[in-house]
Amino acid sequence: MQYPTAERWKIVILTLSLILCVAGQLSAGQVVTPELRQWAHQAIVNEAALSFEPDSQTVAVLYFHNRTGRTELDLLEKGLALMLITDLAKIDNLEVIERARLQALIQELELGASGLVDTDTTQQMGRFLGARHLVGGIFEGLPSDSIGIDSDILNVPLERLTGTAHAAGALEELLRMEKELLFEIVRLLGMDLTAEEEEALRQPIAEDIKALMLLFQGIEHSDLGDYDTAAASYRKALELEPGMDTARAALQELIDMRLISPPNDTDALLRHLHQQISVNTGPTPNAINRRQNFQPATANINVQW
Repeated sequence: MQYPTAERWKIVILTLSLILCVAGQLSAGQVVTPELRQWAHQAIVNEAALSFEPDSQTVAVLYFHNRTGRTELDLLEKGLALMLITDLAKIDNLEVIERARLQALIQELELGASGLVDTDTTQQMGRFLGARHLVGGIFEGLPSDSIGIDSDILNVPLERLTGTAHAAGALEELLRMEKELLFEIVRLLGMDLTAEEEEALRQPIAEDIKALMLLFQGIEHSDLGDYDTAAASYRKALELEPGMDTARAALQELIDMRLISPPNDTDALLRHLHQQISVNTGPTPNAINRRQNFQPATANINVQW
């Protein structure tokens, strides 16, 4: 339907107002900013003077380590961490360290060259991040192309393993496996959930596996500073699944930070704004176990206990 020019801009202004009302809920925190790079540099330079008194309910999620031998699964290293961070942040009494802060440290420490983080470095990163609890682990290949995921929870001040969460299944069951890990991690952290929080945690970050992998691609390109390609991945993800809040928020973050150009014509802007408020976050029947074919790009950084 075509609107007169004046009417179009009334719609734009109204829509922008609605978006501003929910902007706080859509804060992505995926871009490694110059401020975060400076923070990471200073933290490492002044490591000896760091005061480490983390709140009892502060947790950081490290990247998982791909031991399957399948490079096409490298995106899951950051992807699994992103999914857990997104879910754990829904718990009111839990302070979750943003992923971009972790990424800034990894880049400053140049961990991508070695691809590994040993136990000492893991403890060090916990102190840098101010986290009492660290979550991370590995995933490896199982028969019939399935994968097994082990996620350790480490108490940083005590230098003690709290426990390990485990999930296994076909890649197409990633959404189910993440939820199994999530609720076991919550239990090991000793968190008491409200009914509302438990319901929120059961909602999947996405319904479509291909859209989810496109989100992971976007995160990887963003970390590499290739923001145009990151935006393209986010947009493709939203074409497949318009209700994916995480992809939409990451795309909006790039626009807000002027790392990419906003839509340059009124019709494109209206379509973009319409996506911001016309979303459906509920899963469709059988969507979680839907099989999708995808060709993800590979990531560069592996993190292992």
